Amino acid sequence: LGELLGLGGVISLDVGGTTAKASLLPEGRIQIRSEYHVERTATSSGYPLLIPVVDIVEIGTGGGSIAWAEGTGPGMVPKLRVGPQSAGADPGPAACRWGG
Repeated sequence: LGELLGLGGVISLDVGGTTAKASLLPEGRIQIRSEYHVERTATSSGYPLLIPVVDIVEIGTGGGSIAWAEGTGPGMVPKLRVGPQSAGADPGPAACRWGG
């Protein structure tokens, strides 16, 4: 699509029910990494996959993630929390039984 529109670089974005994934495609080329970490967080290095994978960034806040304020009592400073609960989608993954 980027090539058809005459764009040199493209950002791919997939917003799902509980996650959003993004990938940069400089010059329209998919970037492949030879090392990828599953479940990596600020406090955990995650689990390394030493196989070629498409270079993506995933965040746990997709279009259906439920957000709420935690600590809303008197004198408390509320903290915004997001997920992992999801509002779901209709038909979403359940569409498999309808041929989707």
